[in-house]
Amino acid sequence: PELKRITRALRVLSSCSRAVVQAEDEERLFSYTCEIITKAGGYVMAWIAVKEQDQRKSVRTAAARGRGAEAYLDAHGITWRDEPNGRGPTGTCIREERTASCRQSGTDPDFEPWRQRATQHGYNSVLALPIRSESQVIGALNIYASEPDAFDSEEIRLLEELAANLSFGVQARRRQAERDRTEVALRDSETLFRTVFEKANDGILIMDLEGRILEANIIMCRRLGYTREEFLGMNVLQVDNAETGARLPERMETAMQTGGDMFEGVHVRKDGSEIPVEISSQLFDYHGKPALLGVARDITERKRAERDAAERSAELERAKIAAEAANRAKSEFLTRMSHEMRTPMNGITGMTNLLLDSPLTAEQKEFAETVRRSAQGLLAVINDVLDLSTIEAGRMQIERVAFDIVDCVREAGELMAPKL
Repeated sequence: PELKRITRALRVLSSCSRAVVQAEDEERLFSYTCEIITKAGGYVMAWIAVKEQDQRKSVRTAAARGRGAEAYLDAHGITWRDEPNGRGPTGTCIREERTASCRQSGTDPDFEPWRQRATQHGYNSVLALPIRSESQVIGALNIYASEPDAFDSEEIRLLEELAANLSFGVQARRRQAERDRTEVALRDSETLFRTVFEKANDGILIMDLEGRILEANIIMCRRLGYTREEFLGMNVLQVDNAETGARLPERMETAMQTGGDMFEGVHVRKDGSEIPVEISSQLFDYHGKPALLGVARDITERKRAERDAAERSAELERAKIAAEAANRAKSEFLTRMSHEMRTPMNGITGMTNLLLDSPLTAEQKEFAETVRRSAQGLLAVINDVLDLSTIEAGRMQIERVAFDIVDCVREAGELMAPKL
């Protein structure tokens, strides 16, 4: 019996080694391994458990073959926690990261949760072997035998070698799958980068830290009049004007320290004409080496709008100054005119008062009184003109003066009454 066990273990080990080489992916590798164990090895049932990182610490059936496998594993409830459902061979193997076995499924107290099912399908002993990837246990290979105490030390050693080969196959396929995902991600990233690079509305240059141009998009080529091939042999100093080029070392230093920079500059076209640009630079890794991504936005229209706005502002300022000067001239004229008119009006008023003090007939006195009131009215108008100048100069003071409205109306009427 011992020789027979070793022979079947060797047969399984040999066949599974071929499966490790030939299986296209992890799923097929698990499936082939379980099939080989049950058919070539004659074991009654084999299944592969993969541990889950959920709160319950459950295990998932990745593959199974053999008598009653589907019925036995349906809602098996196995976990890898230290609890009744996690103390069987599978849970113990994953939790403690070692080979675990159940020699007598009918009497082993740790196998109680599955004893009835095992008896129905003729499972009398179980061996669980850890499956590893990157030195971490990811699951267990579970082998069921119909006879009790079916696994001796030599057979276990051979089956552990089988589990080690299976682990190697799993790790190799996971690494390859990761490489494939990485390559797909890189291709997608490159496609996305190329799409954004070429479809951008701004000119884009990629340059090394010495200013040598490594890549240029279509917009930059069209804007400056160079072909892509011409750009790749140039230095960024050849597309900057003298002032912008002089600041390049400072801009490079800023980008190196802060990871990026934004500034305004001037690019020179192939024909020598200049174009104002706003440049945003970003330090990044390009094909494994540090480089600068420069995005140049044409700000010709913005600069034109700024010049127009500045000219309009200057025009408004000139108009404001002219209006203020005209207003000052008007105020000065009104003040001078008012003073010039007040002097003769004072003379008229004074002489009228003297006339009224002399012997006059009633009619002469009325005429003289009218002249006096008219002169006083005209003097009030002159004073009002002066007040207007004072108001514009901001020096007006308002006074409260008592007056008789009846007298005001009567005097106004007398001035305007027709003379018969």
